[in-house]
Amino acid sequence: MKRFLIITVCILLVAASAIGVFAEGITGTAFTNLKLEEYADEVEQIKSSLQQEQEEWKTYLGNNPDKVDYDRMYQVYYLEKKDINGQYKKQGSFASNISDKYYWVVPCYDKQCEVQVVRNSNVDNGWYIRQGTKFMKDIGRSYPDVVFGISAIYENILKYYPEPDIDSFRMVYDEVNNIHLMYFTDNGSEYVVPYFSSKGITWISNEKIYPVADYVKLMSENEGKDTGYTNIGDEKQGAEMIYYNYVIIGTLAVICVAAVAVFVAKAKKKKS
Repeated sequence: MKRFLIITVCILLVAASAIGVFAEGITGTAFTNLKLEEYADEVEQIKSSLQQEQEEWKTYLGNNPDKVDYDRMYQVYYLEKKDINGQYKKQGSFASNISDKYYWVVPCYDKQCEVQVVRNSNVDNGWYIRQGTKFMKDIGRSYPDVVFGISAIYENILKYYPEPDIDSFRMVYDEVNNIHLMYFTDNGSEYVVPYFSSKGITWISNEKIYPVADYVKLMSENEGKDTGYTNIGDEKQGAEMIYYNYVIIGTLAVICVAAVAVFVAKAKKKKS
């Protein structure tokens, strides 16, 4: 009997250990796969669109479907109302402002590009490319998957919240501030993780996990101070525009001086 009890206790300890390992062993890739399996029909439809060789696909994703990172594609949800602060105060939660509507982001690391794919009943397979984007390495990050990959984003969250509500995860686009937010809940509490490329945003940090209440508070306190549409690429483009403006102004100035010199020369010639 004693031996039986010892064996039983050992079995229970091993089982408990295995359960613990399983709980802690869940990965970001597992989260991504769960989402892709849930929307398997849409994923297949998007793949079919690629196989039809739309010109947009070729431009951003190339001609080889095997090079497209379908295992890293993810959804980005719209907000019902752009006024996050006002809606949070009104509704008391962030989730209530997340729309059911979304688009897919499909990356291709081989081409260093990604595309936004939206639903359209007027095209074959019901999906088309709304926008294509090249990864901006000089900025460090453009869309969330440029550096991290969507699985890595999940993985980072799991380091701090090992048992979040799996069904709560949503990548949301804050259009007003030009920030992508990974939203999730844990034990009923709401959190967001911002991803952005702008140097102008100084009131939050990339990749940091914020309770939604803190994020909304910081956003409210800094409303109008920083713009999410001033990034390194914009500043570079702005500097180029200033340079070209100086060139144009300098050229016009030279032309004006030359014209005046010719006029003066002709006037002197007439007097003589």
